[in-house]
Amino acid sequence: MVFGANSTDVVARRALMGALETLQPHLDSLILVGAQAVYLNSNHIELPLAPATSDADIAFDTRSLEVSPEIGELLREAGYSPNETAKNPGHWINAERVPLDLLQPRILSNRGPKSRGAGLGPHGREVLRITDGLDSALIDNSALTISSFEAEDPRSYEMKVAGPAALIVAKTAKIGDRLMGSSERLTSKDAHDVYRLLLATQTELLGQLFQKLLSNPISASESQIGLTAFTQLFAKSQDAPGNRLVAEAAKGIEDADLLMASSWALASDLVETLGLTA
Repeated sequence: MVFGANSTDVVARRALMGALETLQPHLDSLILVGAQAVYLNSNHIELPLAPATSDADIAFDTRSLEVSPEIGELLREAGYSPNETAKNPGHWINAERVPLDLLQPRILSNRGPKSRGAGLGPHGREVLRITDGLDSALIDNSALTISSFEAEDPRSYEMKVAGPAALIVAKTAKIGDRLMGSSERLTSKDAHDVYRLLLATQTELLGQLFQKLLSNPISASESQIGLTAFTQLFAKSQDAPGNRLVAEAAKGIEDADLLMASSWALASDLVETLGLTA
């Protein structure tokens, strides 16, 4: 099943379309990240585990962000409100109660290492959340057309979408963070998204994209950390933590041993292509 085939996908895409319409004055500074970006990079393949997400994640390249119109004002006028339950800056919900996360890559932040809210002058400190794992999306992205899944919705926007290498870095950072934290926050879906990207992207191309990230001062440090974590999570062995999570995500749908072996093989190929040792 591909993304867009069920009602949850439709609601998530509708929320994204609404966000892009609302934030259109700043469209050139937006980069789609998260699950919807994963599926745009991999919707040409079908896997037994259906893609699914219920929200939208957008990173801001704040180097090009205009001082007006003010982001929070645009959102509130369009019916968005800060998600008080989440108690996180940058976490908004629309009138349908669908979450929208607005994020700033940490490398662009001028605030302290423990700060969560991005300091954006007239835009304030609560509209975007400073986030690890997104520096690479500033380098590995491409312009794609985003359209609604609903025939009666003619909206369509061209925007930057994080590429597969950047998304693997972001997902690996998220998995590592959750493995270090509470098991209640641990999700297997992110690991399966990494597998989906590995399966959907030629290893040679992924290697070229990672070399691009490693050679750029904006993304070099983060991508190196991400590749080290990726190696431990996916390429170290068949039963490495990331591969076990991939199998857990598809439990009852696919054979666990075959899935773990496939994930390990793809990860090992990428690591070998980059000249790294598992």
